[in-house]
Amino acid sequence: MAKPLPRLRNAPITEAVIEITVQFSEPRAPELFSEIRQFISAEYPKEEPRRLFQWRIESDGVSHQESSIMGYLYRSADGTAAVQSKPDGIAFSRLKPYRDWDSTLTEAWKLWRLYSAQFKPARVKRLATRFINQLALPGPQVDFDDYLLIAPKLPEGVPNTLAAFSSAVTMPTLAPSTVGTVRTTYPAAAEAVGNTIPVVLDIDIIRECDFDPSDDAAILKALQDLRPIKNLLFFGSLTDKAVELFA
Repeated sequence: MAKPLPRLRNAPITEAVIEITVQFSEPRAPELFSEIRQFISAEYPKEEPRRLFQWRIESDGVSHQESSIMGYLYRSADGTAAVQSKPDGIAFSRLKPYRDWDSTLTEAWKLWRLYSAQFKPARVKRLATRFINQLALPGPQVDFDDYLLIAPKLPEGVPNTLAAFSSAVTMPTLAPSTVGTVRTTYPAAAEAVGNTIPVVLDIDIIRECDFDPSDDAAILKALQDLRPIKNLLFFGSLTDKAVELFA
């Protein structure tokens, strides 16, 4: 495990997501969730309906494509942030360049309070955070064991060369009602950019809960508690040599 650092100067995060999942006492039409636009249009002017596409086959064998609204995505003008407003909750994404956890949580919390006030969900049922990291490892050849503690191990005696790998490790007891998943991917189609090798380190943390939406203190603390778990999984997946690339 790499030595944890309070902050990385060049954090490899390409997307950080904070999501709050809710439950309503009665079903709500997905179209209603565009109402949040009136509060956020200045900061997130680009609206994109999120649609579910399905194929339906009639008795005569003729197929028809059907689509339905699932919610709405709003993007900032510069493309560095996005908000999803939907019947099961709200999600905030901070894209490159990533700033820090505090500013990401502050914006997610502001959006949650707007969502909660406008739509009045009955319960908060799940909290989640996801961090997608693009690790640019020095190339053109690389020994992944020098940088990754979570990379697959090759059988003894075979050449120490990998064309691709993908792994997912799920840990169900990181904290009460909390599950963490670490996905590591080096896709076969990936090509070295300059002298670097791209590897994706995708960390997903989910906590099941049951909060009253008005219990700000409990919800905010539960969200804050996800951060040290995220850090544990990030630094626990890397060697000190890897962390030095971003410090």
